[in-house]
Amino acid sequence: MKHIRFTDSLLRQASKGSFICRDIVVPQLQFRPAKLHGKVGYFHCLYSESGISTSKALGEYPIVGLQEVRKQARKWLVEQHAKRYKISSVERFTSVGELLDWYQSNIAQQELNSFRTIKNKSHRVESLLLPFLSDIDVSDCSSQLLDKAWLRPLNDRFSPSTLRGAFQTLKAAFKQAHGLRYIAENPLSDLNFIMLLPASIKPKRAALAGLTLNEVIKQFQHFSAPDRFLCLLCLGFLTRNTETVMARWRDFNTDQMSWNIPGEHTKTGAALTLPLSTHSLKWLSDYKRQQRRYCRSRFLFPVKQGRSGWSSSYAAQRIMKASKGKFTLHDLRKYGSTYLRDSGVDYYLVERLLNHKKTHLDATYIHTTLRAPLMEVIECWHRNINEIYKISM
Repeated sequence: MKHIRFTDSLLRQASKGSFICRDIVVPQLQFRPAKLHGKVGYFHCLYSESGISTSKALGEYPIVGLQEVRKQARKWLVEQHAKRYKISSVERFTSVGELLDWYQSNIAQQELNSFRTIKNKSHRVESLLLPFLSDIDVSDCSSQLLDKAWLRPLNDRFSPSTLRGAFQTLKAAFKQAHGLRYIAENPLSDLNFIMLLPASIKPKRAALAGLTLNEVIKQFQHFSAPDRFLCLLCLGFLTRNTETVMARWRDFNTDQMSWNIPGEHTKTGAALTLPLSTHSLKWLSDYKRQQRRYCRSRFLFPVKQGRSGWSSSYAAQRIMKASKGKFTLHDLRKYGSTYLRDSGVDYYLVERLLNHKKTHLDATYIHTTLRAPLMEVIECWHRNINEIYKISM
């Protein structure tokens, strides 16, 4: 079975070739070619838990479009996961096990949680919390008890960051139960993870930290044209791997000088529009001219004959191989954001370029008022890059 990123052209190829394939975006989504003449194929969603599998037909392609079927698949997966849990009828929780079982059923019923979020929290509860705390009374839960019954048995088996994530899930469960009056008091309200494990959890050091811009660009100037241009875009626009590698030529509006990244390509799910500088227009023009020498594709980073684009994992592997493990695409993004902040660029403008999740305060800003200051930042940043980039090329 092939794992591909579903596109209209690839699904038609799969139908002609009569092979079943799965989507990279939603791995549980499956396409099955039709056996009847005149039909293309059908979408099915697969769900497996504890050795038990089930599936659901989501519709016929192309009557049901890709965007709609992915939305249906995610919703059905969340519903299937929620069926594992029963809503608790207990008015007061006496044990931590009861509380965590209720919390699992609660998060599984919330539509705002993505399927990945639900699975991650369920894993923490089932594998890292319940086996050690299920029989403990809620009122007995204290820092001393957590240290003896939970932290010490797991400290040698898991990293501090993993244990911190499990503790945050535990604390969130207690906070929610207390807010809904399922427990009289919250014994964890004043407890922080650092009290249990004083060792600091240091973030991973950026691979390019401390280098000059000239030294950073020299790191990828010898790469092949596609790899080099991918690095240039990630550095120049602070975009993520997926946001960059899935770009199509039609996403770039040279008349309005903007790069439109659709919501399905972003981590936050929110569409992003980035201004194009005069220098980036030249970069795009030169790269497109190079690409046309060996293929014509709607993708910036095409595979083989140009019928499909790179996946984010394939792009990451290429850059890791080309750099010999010295840096990743995310390191370029981090370097660019640090460079801009150190140069005095407004924090909010850098956040918008990074496309971090908006807060309630961010939502009050009018998008059109940001274009002018963002364009000024991008133009200046790209001018600095171009002075080095054109010399090194």
